[in-house]
Amino acid sequence: MKTFIFALIALVALLAVVVLSGLLPSSSGGSPAPPSPAGVPTPTPEVTATPGIDAQEAKNEAEKVALEIFPETKIDRTTVELTGDGDYFLYECVVWTEDEKKIQVWIDPATGDRRPP
Repeated sequence: MKTFIFALIALVALLAVVVLSGLLPSSSGGSPAPPSPAGVPTPTPEVTATPGIDAQEAKNEAEKVALEIFPETKIDRTTVELTGDGDYFLYECVVWTEDEKKIQVWIDPATGDRRPP
């Protein structure tokens, strides 16, 4: 009889620990995160564009624009960076002239068209 009472007390204590552990907040202070469904893949966002023109072509186009604006200037350096997110990307080109003028040009990588920022 003592064994039965001891087993019953141990079972009740174990059930109490299981119940309380699910009801108490996690140690970080917040409620526990819901479990993620098994077998459902997490989609990964597209982070790169598939350009119709490359960075070198964008650089050439930006320098052409700079020379249209300042025909007698000499180009010192040009930087090109692909910026954007989701479905909208632009080449952000910055052309510096020898007299330190800074000309910014944005070019659509899919079409090569000049775009406003």
